[in-house]
Amino acid sequence: RRSQQSGKSISLDRLCRMLQDTPVDSEAIREIIVEKLDINAIRWLKESLEKGKLKIVYMKVRDLNPISRDLFHSKRDIVLHEIPTEQLLQILKDRLLSSKVTLLCLSCFHIIDDIKIKYLGERPRCPKCGGLILGKAYSKEMAERVVKALKELKQGKKIRDKTLLKELKYVRETSELIAIYGRKALVILAGKGIGPEKAKRILFKASSEEEMLQLLIEAEKEYMRTRRFWHE
Repeated sequence: RRSQQSGKSISLDRLCRMLQDTPVDSEAIREIIVEKLDINAIRWLKESLEKGKLKIVYMKVRDLNPISRDLFHSKRDIVLHEIPTEQLLQILKDRLLSSKVTLLCLSCFHIIDDIKIKYLGERPRCPKCGGLILGKAYSKEMAERVVKALKELKQGKKIRDKTLLKELKYVRETSELIAIYGRKALVILAGKGIGPEKAKRILFKASSEEEMLQLLIEAEKEYMRTRRFWHE
C-alpha cells in the first residue's frame, strides 16, 4: 500500500547508501553474481579489447539525452517514487544499528570489542564495572593503545605522539557524546564520514529520531561529495 509520503523523490545514490550492508544489499549482490552476470561475455570483452579486436570510441555531442542528462548533471539523481520515506529511514536505522563498534570504559579501562550497536542499551554501560563513561575507538588495537596511554598519564608521564594524542581526543569526545545522548550518539557516529563534531551538531539540532536520521543522510551526502578533498 502506498504511503502518503511515497510521492517524495530520492536519489539512487542515497538509496544505495541506505541499503548498504543490509539483507537487501547482500541479496542484490548475490543475484547479480549468480543469476545476472555473464562471465563468458565479460571475458570475451576483456580479451577483445586487449587484442585490439574492439576499440572504445569517444564521441562529442552538443546535448545529452534525458537519461544521460540525469546521470551527468544530477549525479545519478534518478527519481524513485514508490518507496515511502519512512521505510527508507528504517532501512538506514537498521544499517546503523547493525554496525559494530569498539568501546572503552574510562572508569576501569575494560574494552568492549566488536559489538553491534543494537545489542547495547539506550544508556550503554560497562559490563565489568557498570560505568557510563564509555568512549568509542576505531578498533581494539586503538583501544589498547589508549588504555596504555591513560595509565601512563595517571603515572604522570607525558604523551608526545601526535597520532596517539588524536586517538585520546577522539575517545574523550565520543565519551562525552555517549554520556549525554546514549546509544543515539553511537548510531550517528556509525554514519559514513561522521566525527564527534558533526555528530554533536546533528544530535543537538534534531528534535526527533526522524529528523536525526534525515540530518545524518545530508551529512553523509556532504561527506561523499567532498571526501576526495580530505587527507586520508
